[in-house]
Amino acid sequence: APTDVIGYTIVDLLAKEIGEKGKAVIVTGSPTAPNQNQWMKYMRERLEKYPDIELLETIAPGEDQNAARQKVLQ
Repeated sequence: APTDVIGYTIVDLLAKEIGEKGKAVIVTGSPTAPNQNQWMKYMRERLEKYPDIELLETIAPGEDQNAARQKVLQ
């Protein structure tokens, strides 16, 4: 799927799950992966459609799922 479709779909699904309001964070495996950066670009763009969702700092714990979980819970 094109990167814009992926980014928009992720945000639309999130918005639906949280009732289009709340706080959100993007967790990426690598801050330098081109495909992930494109997804995040479109995720941020799509979040403009949801003014009641506050985007917090992006987390990049690498591929360590436990580190990602711990950072999100902080």
